Amino acid sequence: MFNLNKITLKSVFMTLSITFVWIIIAFVTVTNRVNDLKHEKYFETSNQMKKEINILIEEKAEAVLIVAFSMAQNMEIKETLLNNNSIFKLDEYSKGLGEFTSMKNLWFQIITSDGKSFYRSWTDKKGDDLKDVRVDVVEMIHNPKIISSISVGKFDFTFKSMVPIYSNGKFIGFVEAMAKFNSIASKMENKGYDTIILADKKYKDQLQFAYTKIFVDDYYVANMNAKKELLTFMHEKGVELFIGIDGYYIDEKSNQLVTVYHLPDIHNELMGHFIIFQNLEKIDFSNINRIRDRLISLFAVAYIFILLFFYYMYVKAVSSFDCQAPSRAGSKS
Repeated sequence: MFNLNKITLKSVFMTLSITFVWIIIAFVTVTNRVNDLKHEKYFETSNQMKKEINILIEEKAEAVLIVAFSMAQNMEIKETLLNNNSIFKLDEYSKGLGEFTSMKNLWFQIITSDGKSFYRSWTDKKGDDLKDVRVDVVEMIHNPKIISSISVGKFDFTFKSMVPIYSNGKFIGFVEAMAKFNSIASKMENKGYDTIILADKKYKDQLQFAYTKIFVDDYYVANMNAKKELLTFMHEKGVELFIGIDGYYIDEKSNQLVTVYHLPDIHNELMGHFIIFQNLEKIDFSNINRIRDRLISLFAVAYIFILLFFYYMYVKAVSSFDCQAPSRAGSKS
């Protein structure tokens, strides 16, 4: 009887030990695998977010160039420059673009062949010589050609396209079209992302007439539709944290996946930073959950087989003990 109890206790102890060890192995394996899959999903989502912003930037730059090119062919603009007509206005044209296209708040500037501002759509200021403050204007005067870029000026962080204007083959000036980033942020929001568009802090002093008048930690916020709660969140964490994101950043408190897209200037130095947010609840984890459930099922089935094996060994041991019991009883008699 003593040996049978010993066999039973030993079997129970082994079963409990194997159960404990198996649960730990299953938990660690499933957790590590799920974490690896989540990391891959976060990285994939981060790359998709940056890809989306890059596509929108390229599309907007092309759209601004098309507008500037069409304006450079406009006969009214040519006659205005030739006749020095100071009453010229482009307000209705700009308003129409804003109403019927995604080109909201488009700014225009007409510059004479000697580098003076002839007309600005966003202010009455004109007649100032731009050669002293803008290298691109000097370049255009000496070598008229189409220039398309993104830059930071005194007023804003904008898309910019400059197209020379000719009359009977003579260079008479050029038109400059500038567009803001609001529409890009809006399109990103339609795709499920929130975006804060920043001009690097080195431009703070240059932005003397900043359009949005919004700064966070010395970084100029270029999109007027930036969410205040995200600006507060960035300020509390420190903008440098987001600027320095490598791959992605998970903030569990706000339940956000955050990534950054850096925009260089023509000298390949940092000019702009697009901080992109994605709520974790909007990320599709269904495939990861299926893999997790399969792993749990696999471990459960394997555990059942292990228990059946040990139960078999236990029954075999008990049977062997029962077979030996009569011989031991006979020897005692």
